[in-house]
Amino acid sequence: MLVLTGPQACGKRELAHKLCREFSDFFAYGVCHTTRGPYFGEEDGSDYHFVTEEDFQNMIHMGVFSLKNSHFEPRYILMIPTDKEQYSMRLRTRALYTRTQIDTAVARVDTYALINRERPGFFDHVIPCGT
Repeated sequence: MLVLTGPQACGKRELAHKLCREFSDFFAYGVCHTTRGPYFGEEDGSDYHFVTEEDFQNMIHMGVFSLKNSHFEPRYILMIPTDKEQYSMRLRTRALYTRTQIDTAVARVDTYALINRERPGFFDHVIPCGT
């Protein structure tokens, strides 16, 4: 099991779909939770489970991190933009996000970097994204 994590629009879904296509004997796609709103045509429960930030934080407090130590033995992969300004520009050019949503997404880059520093070994691999 691979758990791909990182801020929105850094390529997690694209990588997951590519792995499932190219290594279908080993991987299948599971619907993820996200705090962002659905893009045009996305359906809750099919594309993503769309939840509020509060609900997501509650799930974390209830033990989402416990998956790390489960019998599934997941490998956590962090995908993180290397240049926050380029990342911000990419989000702006998509014209899907408000300024507040972009600021929140960019701030999450720092949050993921902090988790990676404060929990050495939590992420089994880090993929820098040149967005």
